[in-house]
Amino acid sequence: MTDNESLIQTAATVSGKLRKFLIDVRVQRVKQGLNPDKSPDGDPAHLSHYTTADGLQGIIQNGNLRASAAYHLNDSSEIDYGCQLFGDLLAKEIAAEGRDLLSKKVFEDAKKAFEPGGFMESVVYRTYVACFCEDENLLSQWRTYGQTGGYSLNFPRHALETGLTVHDDLYHVELKKVIYKKETQVQLLQLVLSDLLSALGESSISKLYGSGGIQEKAVFITSFNTMLQTLAASDIFRFKHPAFQAEREWRLIVRPLSLNLSHLEVQQLKFRTTAKGLVVPYLELRPKEGALLPVASVRYGPTLEKKRVVSSLGLLFRQKGYSIDIHGSDIPAVF
Repeated sequence: MTDNESLIQTAATVSGKLRKFLIDVRVQRVKQGLNPDKSPDGDPAHLSHYTTADGLQGIIQNGNLRASAAYHLNDSSEIDYGCQLFGDLLAKEIAAEGRDLLSKKVFEDAKKAFEPGGFMESVVYRTYVACFCEDENLLSQWRTYGQTGGYSLNFPRHALETGLTVHDDLYHVELKKVIYKKETQVQLLQLVLSDLLSALGESSISKLYGSGGIQEKAVFITSFNTMLQTLAASDIFRFKHPAFQAEREWRLIVRPLSLNLSHLEVQQLKFRTTAKGLVVPYLELRPKEGALLPVASVRYGPTLEKKRVVSSLGLLFRQKGYSIDIHGSDIPAVF
């Protein structure tokens, strides 16, 4: 075995043990109801995606949902805010008395990655988001989409969790509830750090570091840091300012599996333009195995006329093989 092959094997071993340890820890936490983002009333059975008439037509005729680049969210500063929040927590951990050299090194590398211009910035630019709402008939959303005719497509939450993909070899797709309270945001990031510290203290994992040479130790730290960044970013992409809490948003987050942008990844991209003159990259989320999108029902906005809307929507969905319920909004058309 060559030195390079040995280092690759070391990275795979560290990542595998670390992943198993963290999955076990987090599964047990959920079973015990200790996860800070747990909904007191349980998670909703359905989620809605609001869109314009053009958007609805494209979704149904093309059979996909768009996940747009994360930095083109309505408030892109929310990602910078989350990175800063995590950086502040890392700084406290680095400065903590009695911090051992290994965890300090891991946290120092992570802090650099989440600083402006750091490695995580390149990951953010390769992450894509599709947005949903717990309420299929929300006034604030109709104000955004409904003045010239808007729609909310209603999906079973479970189908969104498991049924949509981009390219399984390139991207990981995960449905996450948006977190608005800063206290909960901090708790989630602190759990990332405490879970990684627990992993560093686990004997079978720490032995891998202690028994390795200089190169193996470097690979160990890199593998550990990659996992730390992945877990933290998974939470940061769902942080939002408390002012938007009424939206009760969920997000399908599409993240790259590789550390480096590949030619094949670039080939998956589509592009659209905005009224502000921006070109926005996006990915197409499609049902697995060529199935129809799991649309349960559709609701049209308060500005639209029932007879014409129901007739045209019925034909559109029927042409594509859907059989769904069509509802209108009972909110007065006053914006």
